[in-house]
Amino acid sequence: MTNRHVVQDALEIRVSLADGRVLIGEIVGLDSSIDIAVVRVGVNDLVIAAIGDSDAIRVGEDVVAIGHALDLLGGPTVSKGVISALDRSLVDGTEVLSDLIQTDAAINPGNSGGPLLNVNGKVIGINTAKIPTGDGIGFAIEINTAHEVALRLVAQSGIEPGFVGIGPLDITPTLADQLSLPVLRGVGVLSVVPGSPADGVLQVDDIIIQLNDTAIPDTLALEQFLRAHPSGEVVVITFFRGSTGLLTSDLTLGDRPG
Repeated sequence: MTNRHVVQDALEIRVSLADGRVLIGEIVGLDSSIDIAVVRVGVNDLVIAAIGDSDAIRVGEDVVAIGHALDLLGGPTVSKGVISALDRSLVDGTEVLSDLIQTDAAINPGNSGGPLLNVNGKVIGINTAKIPTGDGIGFAIEINTAHEVALRLVAQSGIEPGFVGIGPLDITPTLADQLSLPVLRGVGVLSVVPGSPADGVLQVDDIIIQLNDTAIPDTLALEQFLRAHPSGEVVVITFFRGSTGLLTSDLTLGDRPG
């Protein structure tokens, strides 16, 4: 299991093992909703990492991040830190990563796809990103979510996450007060992808508050809903629009780009 962004454009995948073997890997599946990929290698004698329970972790716990930072000579690297926060979301245009663990353990290019472990040596996350303008702000995908997606990819079953096609913004009580918004929580629309399901339904500055009967207070809730509802499904979206007020509309979920 690794990050999608590590392998998605690869012409060939080579998996280096601690015993010196280099194996050719084959992509089993990719999931863009949480940046996870599963790679198959043709051997059965590998040591399996122990999987922890990311629902049981707490802010302040010690963690260790393993990877191959900056591709430095000498092999994998280890950095130590704590869990700084839970349930973080990162937004890059229309791409949203949610269910993230924030840590101050050093995460650099080359750490992506490596494990974040607790003090018992169990994998509680998959290292995936950092904020370059910050100091000690790195992120890992919670292992419970990543493991569930990986099993689905291996089984080639389940559903592919749906896609709306917006640039999202978390509406917080502070932001709502500053802008005199009609709701304290929701997902604001910063942009609409042309030709996406949202095109013709949503507009910039709309605020999504509900999908079907599920409240959508933030981008995390939005991504969790989309993971459970496939492309092609028609959902009812409830949102606020300026002076018009509360609106509802049918919206047909689409395929995620790539």
